[in-house]
Amino acid sequence: MSSVLVIALAAVGMARVDYRVRIAEGTTHLDVEMVIPSDGKPVVVQIPNWAPGSYRLVESFKSVNEVTALRASRKVAVNRLDDNSWEITGGMSGDIVLRYQRAMGSAIGNRLHMTGPANLMYVKGRVKEDCTLKFDLPSGWRSTCGLEVKGDGYVAPDYDVLIDNPVTIGVFESDFYELKGVKHEIAYYGGDVSQVNRAAVIEYCKKITLLQEDFWSGLPFKKYVWHFTVMNAADGGWGLEHLSSTTIGLASGLGQGTVGVMNHEYFHAWNVKRIRSKALGPFDYLVLPKSGALWMLEGVTDYYAHLLLYRYQVYNEDYMKSRIIRNVRTTRANPERMNVSPYDSSYRVGEAAGGRGNSAGFGVNYYNTGWVVGLCLDIELRDATDGKYSFDDVLYQLWDECKDDQAGFEEHRIREIMVAMGGERMGVAYDTWVMKPGELPVEKQLEKIGYRFIETETTFADMGFPVSWGTDGRLLVSRGTRDQQWRAGDEIVEMNGIAKGADAHATEHVWEDWREMMKPGVTLKLKVKRGEEILERTVEVKEGKTVDTVIEEIKDASARVKTLREGWFRGPKNGGKPVVVPEG
Repeated sequence: MSSVLVIALAAVGMARVDYRVRIAEGTTHLDVEMVIPSDGKPVVVQIPNWAPGSYRLVESFKSVNEVTALRASRKVAVNRLDDNSWEITGGMSGDIVLRYQRAMGSAIGNRLHMTGPANLMYVKGRVKEDCTLKFDLPSGWRSTCGLEVKGDGYVAPDYDVLIDNPVTIGVFESDFYELKGVKHEIAYYGGDVSQVNRAAVIEYCKKITLLQEDFWSGLPFKKYVWHFTVMNAADGGWGLEHLSSTTIGLASGLGQGTVGVMNHEYFHAWNVKRIRSKALGPFDYLVLPKSGALWMLEGVTDYYAHLLLYRYQVYNEDYMKSRIIRNVRTTRANPERMNVSPYDSSYRVGEAAGGRGNSAGFGVNYYNTGWVVGLCLDIELRDATDGKYSFDDVLYQLWDECKDDQAGFEEHRIREIMVAMGGERMGVAYDTWVMKPGELPVEKQLEKIGYRFIETETTFADMGFPVSWGTDGRLLVSRGTRDQQWRAGDEIVEMNGIAKGADAHATEHVWEDWREMMKPGVTLKLKVKRGEEILERTVEVKEGKTVDTVIEEIKDASARVKTLREGWFRGPKNGGKPVVVPEG
């Protein structure tokens, strides 16, 4: 007998919608059943075409199959209205039992990370009813999500909240901690968990919880779940925020970038999930929203994710400088910054990818661009008010206006708040840096807090592909070219008739000759070893250019400038003290 997972979701209030999702191990689909109370009128059900936080159309409807319905235990017609919508005919009162299959694409093993938008339909016009979620699991299986537990199931105030809490199901490993009265679970739903230092993950998660609780003066949820899938990598990661949880691809090396992703997603519990523009809820799940504030909701979130790791001394000043340099470089590497404003990158995201949208922006990336805008506005507000206000205070004001399920903010409200704090100068800054395309004045802004941003252009011999000089007697192509003329791992063994030495010591002398040859304007005749094959190539060496960037402290900066920098680092809350995790 196959193991079966049964999920029951219910909407309570004026009407109750029950969902049952049956999952048999080894199958490639979910069997979904919805029980919908009805007065005999036609009912329309729909499957979302995008997920909050990911601004792109995903066409989940393509994986929905075999839609059938019963009314009063009798089969009734289901008419497909469009790609995402089905109508169940009327004529009889009583509950509607709707069934459909949701294809998963691969066999289901003993664990599953289930997202709401991709799997659960809703009744059109009834997304604001209360919901409950219950599980009937095979032996040894369990579930976890960010929803509040009540009785033998979970509860949600509406469909929006229900599907914004993904569920990890099955046989998986978890760690737990409780801070500031809030229970947190770290659930590993994918990857090789043995690769990661789980104790270190717990420590970073605790630090993030404590520093953000301090920054915001409290936590906005009653419980929180970190859903992790482990990636075999030294650094980096990806994430998608949710109301009381996050889903993260966690690099097993737990590098600084990985911890930055973790802090970014946790910050979203405030900025985007609760501090949000009115365009971002209630949602039309068939049409991508139009918000011009994604530069702030995503880019400024990332700015604070790294600023707080520095401010609370999880990482040092060099770390923060490297993040500034990285985001400025990335922003300036895109020539479209001179044509597309941060606002338009946000508002027109649905036009990207031929109208399918993406999660980065139209023309320019609102993550790194918004990061730099956040830095510039933060410093400008500090300078305009002699340190009395900063972008911290803008966020606090927006939080006060949006918390406790208040309506989202009008997008011009960000400008209004800054003008109220720093005068019309802040309005000019907003209009120039947010609403118009162009270069962001990073150099000028950093000088206001006592830093000098220096970019130096240097030249190098560009062979058309990158090479790496090793210590093992080999000169390798480190990254291939699109035309496959060069492949990563190709070894250069001869240059203009001079072959590499028999060993590393002999090769050192050969490399001296090779380096002399590798100059702009020179033609090189190479022999290249690819596996057991020797290839001959001719390369025209060109002059390449690269930019080296450093951020230096201005030693003779005025006392006022130094005070502004101290305020930027220390912030209004913790005074620049490191976050201390309690024992146990």
